[in-house]
Amino acid sequence: LSAWVANYEISDFLRAQTDNGRLRRDGCHFARYNQWPERKDATHEEWERLLEEQRFGGTRSDTGATTYGPGEARFIVECFTPTRELQTPAHFANMWTDAVRPPALPAIFVADLNGHFVTCIC
Repeated sequence: LSAWVANYEISDFLRAQTDNGRLRRDGCHFARYNQWPERKDATHEEWERLLEEQRFGGTRSDTGATTYGPGEARFIVECFTPTRELQTPAHFANMWTDAVRPPALPAIFVADLNGHFVTCIC
């Protein structure tokens, strides 16, 4: 495989799998790299999808250095339970009660490590 895959394409795939029951909503999570700082290089379709990441902030300089201010996040966690939601890692960690910590097992985490994707099953 040599084509670049956008986070929103993986998100759409995971959403389809949870919608049709192939993945449990409470056991599927997507740790995504925040692509909002890369919006200047986005195509029209990508730009529209990146808007949902705007609230996570980040800026990229002319030299390509990315910086994040207070309250901004380099990573985003996408959950599918009870409905799809994009969260900061801190919000994700704090949303689970003691009764369901860690998230329902087995849990699947798809992780974007800035262009390198891994799947973690725990």
